[in-house]
Amino acid sequence: MTRRNSRENGVQIPFNEQEFIDKWQEWLQYRKERRLANYVPTGLKKTFTKLVKDSQNDFKIAIEIIEHSMSQGWQGLFPI
Repeated sequence: MTRRNSRENGVQIPFNEQEFIDKWQEWLQYRKERRLANYVPTGLKKTFTKLVKDSQNDFKIAIEIIEHSMSQGWQGLFPI
């Protein structure tokens, strides 16, 4: 995945900061280890739209949301 035009499953990743891209990859690995279904493009778009909204378009808050969801053992991303 390149920083300049980062895509996941054909969907544009909402934040291009490497810190977010790394955390997103960690989230995908977490989901894989929990044997959760892979994102389909439509679901991924909705997930990214909600993550941008919940984080107020701030990649650092988005990272906190991902970390919080993993620490709670959740299947999805939820606002803090």
